Amino acid sequence: MRHLLVALLTLALVTTGTSVVYNHLTSTPSAVLPLDAHGHVVATGDVRTHYESWGDAGSAVVLVPGFAESSYVFDALGPILAAAHHRVFALDVRGYGYTERRGPYTLASDTRQLADFLRVLHLRRTDGVSTVVVGHSSGAAIAGDLALTRPADVAGIVFLDGDGTPYGVGPAWAHALVRDPFATSLSASSAATRRWPRASTTRRAGPGARRSPVPSPTRGRGRSEWPGAPRRCGRSSGAR
Repeated sequence: MRHLLVALLTLALVTTGTSVVYNHLTSTPSAVLPLDAHGHVVATGDVRTHYESWGDAGSAVVLVPGFAESSYVFDALGPILAAAHHRVFALDVRGYGYTERRGPYTLASDTRQLADFLRVLHLRRTDGVSTVVVGHSSGAAIAGDLALTRPADVAGIVFLDGDGTPYGVGPAWAHALVRDPFATSLSASSAATRRWPRASTTRRAGPGARRSPVPSPTRGRGRSEWPGAPRRCGRSSGAR
């Protein structure tokens, strides 16, 4: 039994070390790409946040994408809401899209990013603005957490196919030594091909789903192919 335990411990150390090295070798810095007329970048606390905006008059609507998504999922919805006399903002949650890759990747940090986003753009109720925050999928958890922890900031929230499950919870040592390395390696190896993003999109939206014709700077890459996205995907998916 002693020899078996030693063998299992050795195997765990070797595989974890291999995973950490693989993650380091496959990691890439965030790309700085030109933004279109709707794209902007703003400092939100400890992270630089990319967002898209439409409309310049009316009540404010803030769109929060879900797991493994960026603001591009709202490319068709944004102009429609703007035409209905709303100011629309769609942000990239940290680690996705063109927002800076900077942890921790937890619900608390994502909620803090959203709260700072509303503060910097003067979209809070205390700024005299009635803002509705719309969260899709895991973005609903961020919207809901904001409403629970900072109810004075928003006028209302909307869940689109919402998943309010907290993520990024648990002991920090378990995140660093067990979950993060392996989940990140799995996401990185899956993202090496377009098959995984395409299969995931088809499974969620159906085989007949079509991409929005509205141009965006986030086009041209699968959602898991942005620099740093596999690390973010791995850390988020491991808490589901």
